Amino acid sequence: AVVSTQSTGDETRIKSVRLLFSLLLFSEWQSTQHLEKILFALYKCSMEPTLAEQSNRCTQTLAQFVQPKIWKDYVLSALAGASSGEVKSRVGVSPVLCTSCLRVLSSLITGSKPHDLLEITDDIVDTLCKPEVNETAHKPLYTELRRVLQSLLSVLGEGIEPYSGRILF
Repeated sequence: AVVSTQSTGDETRIKSVRLLFSLLLFSEWQSTQHLEKILFALYKCSMEPTLAEQSNRCTQTLAQFVQPKIWKDYVLSALAGASSGEVKSRVGVSPVLCTSCLRVLSSLITGSKPHDLLEITDDIVDTLCKPEVNETAHKPLYTELRRVLQSLLSVLGEGIEPYSGRILF
């Protein structure tokens, strides 16, 4: 008999994230309507090692259907701990949750079109430079900050140059 290393709960969560990916593909036009709830689910999924890869895939797919100027307010306000409604009450400014927001932001950046992303780069850099985001002893947060910066560089290329002096934390 083969012994499974994953519990039934893990299998269910993995299948749920795969289902979310399929739903995003087939109902792309409704993604914006439910964006805040989808992002909250992605924040939670990105914190689980068994779900992180699927979460990144879903987030990059979401970025292809939802323009950066739309997801920007939800993600950056959740990241800074100044959001309103459902995300604020659930995310807050916890370093672990802030780290998951950065993971989602990195994937959103990776999945975005460069010309759309340029419109909000100033807002992203401003948020990343806030002390509540980048001044912490939580090492995974720095790893994710680095990943966000790498995503910006890979998508924007030389378009990130005007911001280089501001993002040296």
